[in-house]
Amino acid sequence: MLLVAGLVAVVTWQVVAWQARDAVVVGADARPFICTRGSTVAASEGDDPADPGDRYTTALELTRGLNCDLRFVVSNTSALPVRVRSVQLPLLGPESGLPVHATALDGGFFIAAARPANDRLDARFIVPGAGLEIPAGDQVVLFARLRWKNDGCTAAGSTTSTDNSPAVTVSVLGIDGVRSPGLVSWAYRGEDEASCPSRG
Repeated sequence: MLLVAGLVAVVTWQVVAWQARDAVVVGADARPFICTRGSTVAASEGDDPADPGDRYTTALELTRGLNCDLRFVVSNTSALPVRVRSVQLPLLGPESGLPVHATALDGGFFIAAARPANDRLDARFIVPGAGLEIPAGDQVVLFARLRWKNDGCTAAGSTTSTDNSPAVTVSVLGIDGVRSPGLVSWAYRGEDEASCPSRG
């Protein structure tokens, strides 16, 4: 009986942790890019901008020398505290091919330097210590610092985006899991043909 009771307790604990983790919502801020140098534009995800069914997103114009913060929100709608352990940003690593990369993550109480991930295509940030705690019913805004990268290349007018960005690893009752928006949250738009090296 003790063994059965122990198994029930473990299963219950895991289910509670999973439910709380699933109640963590990750999404772009209403103004995802804040730039001291650089600008944004509304970009359509479809081929026909006149299509009323198209979904629009904010695109960062990839111009030489850009200096921007990428803002996103992690909301804890559960009844338990959660901890943000790490954040991964697809296509913002040192070898993604885009002329922009993420250099640091600012959580207000910490700054984490970027680490390459996924064959150096992505930028990954490990939150120091036990992670950033988000109390039940609270939220935090995180800032990824974006800088121009000379060895990237985008054609003028082209748009690049990814689903499930950012991928945020959260921990609840010691159990880790990944939460992400599930949709395109933002995009990157090529604006300077000169950012591509000459192939002539």
